[in-house]
Amino acid sequence: MKYSREMVLLVSISYYVLIQMSDNSGEPLSVIIKSYLDKTHDFIDQNPRAIRNSFYIVGGAGIALLLKSIHVGTFFRHGKDIPKRFISKGVKLQGRVKEIDLDGIVYVQHIPILDLRLPWLKKPRTELLPMTLAFVDLTPNCKKWLEQNLLDTHIWFKVFRREKDKDQLQAALFHQKFLVWRTCINEKLIKEGVCKVSNLSDEEMKMLTEKQVELLHKMVALERTADKKGKGIWKEKNPPFKESVKAMLYKSMYAPVVLGKYLYKIAKDRLRR
Repeated sequence: MKYSREMVLLVSISYYVLIQMSDNSGEPLSVIIKSYLDKTHDFIDQNPRAIRNSFYIVGGAGIALLLKSIHVGTFFRHGKDIPKRFISKGVKLQGRVKEIDLDGIVYVQHIPILDLRLPWLKKPRTELLPMTLAFVDLTPNCKKWLEQNLLDTHIWFKVFRREKDKDQLQAALFHQKFLVWRTCINEKLIKEGVCKVSNLSDEEMKMLTEKQVELLHKMVALERTADKKGKGIWKEKNPPFKESVKAMLYKSMYAPVVLGKYLYKIAKDRLRR
């Protein structure tokens, strides 16, 4: 068992004090220890309510410190207010989408887990967190899609990175459905063919965590599937499989008619000669 330095120091000081008291009083150390244990036992028996209340106070103080450490009632006004450990551990936060600009940047108003403000001190909160969708290369149709599906809705978001120069966050957004199921907006944009997966440099790849790399690989797979099916921006490049099959069938059925017309024209020209 490992003991902390503070614990070893406390035991050493207590032992030293007991030895000094034993030397001053001339009584054995065991007698002094027994005397203090008896006094402590008598105090507990005489003041049970005080002891019980002290446990409640210590427990309440511990819960208060715990709630403060996990920022239960903290309202994040700026990206720099979000603790670094929240970003490294991938903690999900909640908010409401208030605005989407022309560049596809989503402005979210953070919602704390608990609103600990007194009712008469509550003031409207107007600060918004600007977010870009991680691993998503935005297209002109992205803003329209986001406005139709996200504007003024409750979302969850997981911050991946905080821009140094700007107060912007790269995040994955989640739209909750049916109280349990959450849809990743980043994945859905790629799956529907609204956007492409952004190209990351080697330095940016090194900064990603294991879960972020897993999300990126999943989005790349979704992009390939959308490309094969000809969804969204991939429709003009590669027609959907069903449409290509229909075109092939149509050509194969119409080919005999074209061939017949061609042979008839050749035979007609020869007869004239």
